[in-house]
Amino acid sequence: MSLSVLGGSPRFPTPLAFSRPALPALADVQGDVAAILSSGMVTKGSQLAAYEAELQAYTGAPSMGVSSCTSGLMLALQALRIEGAVALPSFSFCATFTAPGWNRLPLRFVDCEPDTFTIRLEHLAQVLDEGGVGAVIATYIFGNPPDLDGLEALCRKAGVPLLLDAAHAFGSLYHGQRPGGRGDVEIFSTSATKLLATGEGGVVATRRQDVARHVQVGREYGNPGNYDCVFAGMNARLSEFHSILGRWSLAHLEETATRRNALSLRLEAGLKGVPGLGFQRIREGCRSSYKDYAVLIDPAFGLSRDQVAEVLKAEGIPTRAYFDPPGHRQTAFKQPVSLPVTDSVCARVLCLPMHTHLSEADVDNMIEVLRDMHTHAAALRNLSAALA
Repeated sequence: MSLSVLGGSPRFPTPLAFSRPALPALADVQGDVAAILSSGMVTKGSQLAAYEAELQAYTGAPSMGVSSCTSGLMLALQALRIEGAVALPSFSFCATFTAPGWNRLPLRFVDCEPDTFTIRLEHLAQVLDEGGVGAVIATYIFGNPPDLDGLEALCRKAGVPLLLDAAHAFGSLYHGQRPGGRGDVEIFSTSATKLLATGEGGVVATRRQDVARHVQVGREYGNPGNYDCVFAGMNARLSEFHSILGRWSLAHLEETATRRNALSLRLEAGLKGVPGLGFQRIREGCRSSYKDYAVLIDPAFGLSRDQVAEVLKAEGIPTRAYFDPPGHRQTAFKQPVSLPVTDSVCARVLCLPMHTHLSEADVDNMIEVLRDMHTHAAALRNLSAALA
């Protein structure tokens, strides 16, 4: 079949969804929803309490539902009373930078590894040695766990807390260990693109009682229950309706993660050997959640990353260039810092559709399209030049 831009028909006449949450059937949750509507208790009720208990059983640490991963990060940083800058990866979602910005904390951007895309420990060690750092944030990039052992060792040596932006982490494993109990605090997202999806929402998991108490009070405006606010918090509560979705999603999380891993392995197996295509490396013994599936487009493929994205779009395959631009080049956080690996990855990375609703046939068709694009790269370059 010819590519659509070369005169053929789109491989997906109805475009694929880039991301789509795994959600319950109405029959699965209608009893709980009806009970909420009947009781009138739409927030701070039994569903949130049950959800948090189930989360703690999963993570192994006290776990609190919040309105978003961003609000959880904000409150966790506030709880730690950090003095100094926050060292963090530039290759991450903007919420990673927004939370310390909200706390008026300076940022010290750190480079990423060229293959895992997670924070580069060698560069982080240099930044810590330079002094002035009050905390470290590390991220599970696309669901790929960073080197948690190495991070904890570096932070212990430097005497600074470690926060884990675990927005993509539900469904991942670090040497068989579920996320939630590492560092000083882990903060998750449960928005609609995540494996554990509540629509909007987040989770803060920590074994530190001071942080847990701060988040519990902080998500209620800083009100400990007597309306005498002890600090300036925010409204970061998670509703009963979101908690129902969270409980169902948590019960099916392993099934969702297994499905995504199977689809991702199929994609990589089908694309291996195509010149100019690279793949994110998952550390041996670890598992990614594959919140996103990323490839690197190198010159040997014959087309630039942006050209690949345009041809895929014409075939009904949406993509995202996460995370381009990186933090150190974004208007709100711009810094004149040299992060060569981050800049290189950002120029080449492209995320393909990945969710549990994809079929094996969908994956095979994506593989065929990318292989056809490499085969016809010269013709596609000429077409792109003619349209420029």
